[in-house]
Amino acid sequence: MSALVRTGRNELMTISANFNSDFWSSQINWLERQLNSTIHRIATGQRIITAGDDPIGVGIALHHSARIGGIQSAVINAETSLSILETADTALVEISDLLLEMRDLAVNAANDATLTTANLQTLNSAFESFRDLITSTAEAAKFNGISLLDGTYATPGKDSQVGPDSGGGNVMSIIMPEITADTIAGGTNALAGVTLSTSADALDALSAIDDSIDYLDEVFASIGFQEQRLNTIIDNLYAAQVNIASAKSIIVDADLASEISRFASLQIIAQAASSTFGTFDAIKQRVIEIMDKIGANSFANSNN
Repeated sequence: MSALVRTGRNELMTISANFNSDFWSSQINWLERQLNSTIHRIATGQRIITAGDDPIGVGIALHHSARIGGIQSAVINAETSLSILETADTALVEISDLLLEMRDLAVNAANDATLTTANLQTLNSAFESFRDLITSTAEAAKFNGISLLDGTYATPGKDSQVGPDSGGGNVMSIIMPEITADTIAGGTNALAGVTLSTSADALDALSAIDDSIDYLDEVFASIGFQEQRLNTIIDNLYAAQVNIASAKSIIVDADLASEISRFASLQIIAQAASSTFGTFDAIKQRVIEIMDKIGANSFANSNN
């Protein structure tokens, strides 16, 4: 074998070994990255792992996440406002029951034909007790330590952020009047100073109580409309949250069936790559054999 052939053979072996090493190293690195990414997507259910996976998708997903967060906060605000109104509503029902009791007493006291002074005093005492209970019931109506019927929520009321954005459509005013026994009829002092001392007083009391009941009807209607509006807002917010979450899911969620199929394909590639190392060694040996033949032929030609 000539020195030239030996040198060529050694260089080719070196080049072949280096090529094999670099080529397979890069292929194995690629395969490892693909396998890791696929496993991560299957484990987390997320298609986007880094911003590089989908730069535009990441931005859209971030916008959707911010929107969903805003909606969730708005739902909490709306549900809290609804609880405030329901708490006041419960107190007002108790107050309306007290008014009905007072009305019954006034009707009894108006019966001048059969009642004595002692009877009227007994009825009046009960009447005044119920009137005091109206005020104490209103004062006890609180939510998170905040009084609800002391004028705090009187017109124009207090704003509740019931939407995810700024602007009037995202804000709702919660309005409830001040309620006391003396101002229950819209601030006209309907029950102030009213007694059942005489039958004539009882008739005046009946008129004042009826005014108070009419006023409470208006308050109930106002609170009821606000509750309905909040329920509608909450339903709409939940629907919007579902829609936005679905849109986000399309962008960021992995197609598990596709990823599992891809994982299976990558496993096959990995197995093939493993066996190919042996095949490549055989190819390398074949190159050496060819170089040997070249050297032998060169030696034979030189003898001729």
